[in-house]
Amino acid sequence: MMILDQFKTHPEFPFDRYFESSNHYAGAMQYWMAVLRAADTFVDTDWHPRSRPVEIDEDMYLGKVIDVVSIMLR
Repeated sequence: MMILDQFKTHPEFPFDRYFESSNHYAGAMQYWMAVLRAADTFVDTDWHPRSRPVEIDEDMYLGKVIDVVSIMLR
């Protein structure tokens, strides 16, 4: 099953209001994490969320739905 097929039935898909709706923003986060995890070369355990203060309004405005850093770069 393609990643896109998993989200087509989501009521807010394609999450085009990610910048103003927390539901759209959360859906976009889930979508892009699924895309990353589906990549052959992506190893989930090699990546961790970046440690930083959460600025949800700014992240929504900027469209920053994933902020991960490689454990090799820490």
